Amino acid sequence: MGRQYAEGIAETAIPLEKQIKWHLTGNFYPRHDIRLVDVAVKSINIFNDNKWDILEGDYSSLEQELSLAEGIEFRGKTTIKPSECIEVLRLDTWLENTQ
Repeated sequence: MGRQYAEGIAETAIPLEKQIKWHLTGNFYPRHDIRLVDVAVKSINIFNDNKWDILEGDYSSLEQELSLAEGIEFRGKTTIKPSECIEVLRLDTWLENTQ
């Protein structure tokens, strides 16, 4: 499973939210809370919407704080940066190719 599973579902016509839900519940042990789907999709969209700025070295879009669902904390905070979210949830499969 893992990366190959993520790549497989990323290539489907299934809505992004459902792909991320499958990724969070199928690729991690213990499973991630499905309430993280929203912040994961937002993080992916922020990266993809700003990929050219990021490629040029402007990472400011990835440093804004996104609110987590009630009852979820990341490193003692109720917010997470898109850069952190992409890293810890291993969302790079859904990032648009910048080459």
